[in-house]
Amino acid sequence: MKKRGILATAICSALVLLTSCLGETTNSQRLSGMPGVVYTGDALSGYKTLVDIGSFPIYSATLDKGDLLPGDCVVTSFEVDYSSPENATANTQGYYNVSFSACEKIDKDNFRSLSLPTDTTMMLTGELPINNSVEGMYMHSYVRGHQFLWPSINLQKNQTAQMQLYVDMSKIEACDEEEGLNCYSMFLRAVEVNAPTDDDKTLTLMPCAFNVQAYIDRINYLEKAEDNDYYLIRVYFVKEFKDNKPVWDYKTLQMATVKD
Repeated sequence: MKKRGILATAICSALVLLTSCLGETTNSQRLSGMPGVVYTGDALSGYKTLVDIGSFPIYSATLDKGDLLPGDCVVTSFEVDYSSPENATANTQGYYNVSFSACEKIDKDNFRSLSLPTDTTMMLTGELPINNSVEGMYMHSYVRGHQFLWPSINLQKNQTAQMQLYVDMSKIEACDEEEGLNCYSMFLRAVEVNAPTDDDKTLTLMPCAFNVQAYIDRINYLEKAEDNDYYLIRVYFVKEFKDNKPVWDYKTLQMATVKD
């Protein structure tokens, strides 16, 4: 796992600001810590390299000069001026021009998506407890088949871990109901990759972008059939161990049913 100064700063500061000058509000917006997926636009966009952040695609000439490839998952910080001439045709061209202050690729070696059940009563080999499965304002976005999560975990010096997200593709059904919405389950676990060399622990954010499109598509199909507008995902995570058994907690994410 690599430490990222800019990335960590972006995640911790995740904010939305309207910029102003001498008290005069301008039609621009600054966004920090936004997860997104890189892809190639269509003919209307000129086949540019774009980043889909869920709400709208964004573009900067720096994307064409970098090493990002379609399918890469990133964390971005940028400013967009909606009143600029280059954004006057945003609806036609299919993206907004932005100025990046950061656009960093998420290291895919840090996480795995597993489409099989997990024995929730047993510890995994080298398993580590997770402090939280979701951190920050935008840190549970679902974009282009990827569920973004920012779990936090205590790691010792030189210790690294891999996050593993389990979904059971053989049994996709609501596990519960909460406030009139169906609940579905994902199970997040952490396993040690490299052993520590020191006892001092540091709370570390580990950005992850799990490919769970098949799972979410199936849930969406079920919810659409019931004409439901929203549903819930419970992200269960192992917060501690007692008598060599995992103790689970969860965070709840609200998801919108796609009806197109």
